[in-house]
Amino acid sequence: WHNVVTALFCLLFIFALPLLLFPLYMQQAGSVVLDVPPGSVLGAFVSSGDLITSIGQYPTPDRESFAHALAALKFSNDTRGFCLQSDFVAQSEDDLECCLPFVDNQILGLSPASSSDDATKHKNSGSQCFILGDTVQYHCLQPRLMTNVHTCSVSHPCSEQHVHNDDDHSEEVHEIVADGDCYFPVLPKDHKLIEIRLSDRARASERQIYFQGQPEMLAHSVILSNYMPRFAAVLDFSGLYRPVVSLNIPRKLDRLFRYTFSISLCLAILNMAPVYFLDGEATAILFVKLFFPRMTPRTHQSIKSISLKAGTTLLLCNIFVSLSYAL
Repeated sequence: WHNVVTALFCLLFIFALPLLLFPLYMQQAGSVVLDVPPGSVLGAFVSSGDLITSIGQYPTPDRESFAHALAALKFSNDTRGFCLQSDFVAQSEDDLECCLPFVDNQILGLSPASSSDDATKHKNSGSQCFILGDTVQYHCLQPRLMTNVHTCSVSHPCSEQHVHNDDDHSEEVHEIVADGDCYFPVLPKDHKLIEIRLSDRARASERQIYFQGQPEMLAHSVILSNYMPRFAAVLDFSGLYRPVVSLNIPRKLDRLFRYTFSISLCLAILNMAPVYFLDGEATAILFVKLFFPRMTPRTHQSIKSISLKAGTTLLLCNIFVSLSYAL
């Protein structure tokens, strides 16, 4: 019975874990980055302790919403672009050879000879092919020069205006979202341009990065948690914030309770099996009398003996087969 009680207590702790950790950890603040695996595409931009607050247009308050956002982005047709001013485009524009893998030479106005000669030169130049809105104007731009720019889409262009009333409801005020024109990156098939918003609660700072590729690649690029330590600023001041996050204490406690629950429940079930030297040996006669109350005591003992022998034989065979596979 003590194994059953232990299993019930562990089950209670599993469901009450968020409440038990409430004084030390908070939830729904964002997907907390525990670690970045080696070779991750986000390795140079994300570190342990960062909070991923949104992916694209989808908020990510926890790990589950992070996975749902990636699934939604995979099938989304809402292509994201950048609001760029004409003077920036003129200063950062490169030759058009970076658009060769996506666009025909005749559309770009390039001869086959020049395109073949310069393809290798521009392959690793860092230029990205962009198209202006819904036109056929292609540009090779340097994404690394794009800082503090707004994003746009077909449904939300750069020149979009929101109309609202002021405080006294006497006149309408027009608010410009962003200046410039919307330039969309020309991407390979199944690739997306995904905006990732990050927050560093320990230092009260926010930033955004852009990922180009298949959304499902992000699922294996970071290890996330739902729990963020409270008093992040104090922990960061003492240099303990990122080590505390990396320890992932909530996950370890959750696993401890789950493993203990599984082991205790299995032991409780095994201990009640009709096997010699286990509690099932003593309780076997009780079950026999419960299900066959009108039989004689001699018959009860015979059924008990057969049940114990059969149960012990099955257990020994199971152990033997398991050891054979292990060897």
